[in-house]
Amino acid sequence: MERRDPLPLHHGSNKITWIPDDTYKIIKQFIPIVCVDVFITDSKKGFLWIQRNIPPQLHQWAPIGGRILKFESPEAACKRIVKKEVGLDIDVIEFLGLSEFRDENHFISLNFKATLKDNHQKMIINKNEVSGYLYSYDLPLGTADQYIDIYQKLRRQTHEE
Repeated sequence: MERRDPLPLHHGSNKITWIPDDTYKIIKQFIPIVCVDVFITDSKKGFLWIQRNIPPQLHQWAPIGGRILKFESPEAACKRIVKKEVGLDIDVIEFLGLSEFRDENHFISLNFKATLKDNHQKMIINKNEVSGYLYSYDLPLGTADQYIDIYQKLRRQTHEE
C-alpha cells in the first residue's frame, strides 16, 4: 500500500520538503523509524484509543502516534500528530517509556502521557488515518500488542492517583 502523505525531508535546514515514496522504502530497509505514541487521559472517560486506518497496525486499536520529524522535539511531535489526527490540543505530561513494532519494518516509539488543554474541544477525526475512536480505562479488544506493557503501567498509575 502506498503512503498517502510522504514524509518531510530536510536538507541541513529547517525547511521541509517531501521524501519520495521510493526513497522512504529504502530508508525503512536500513534503519528503524522513530515515532511518538500519545496516551491522552481523561479522568472521567479513560484513555483515548484510535482505530488505525493506515499501516502499521491497520484496523487495530492504538494511542495516537506518528513519526518524529528532523529537528522536532518529541513533545512537539506529540502535539502536531494529535492535532493532525483528531484535531485536539494537548499538554504533554510525562515520558512513559519505549515500545517497538517489528514487521518488515522496525518502528521505535517514545510513549507519552498527555491531557487535553481544554476538555470542551471538539474532536475532528482525520478519516485518512483514523477509522474510529473510543475512551476507555480498559484495553480495547484488538489493541496492537506493543502497547500492552505501557497500558498496564498507565493503569497502575491511575489506580495510585
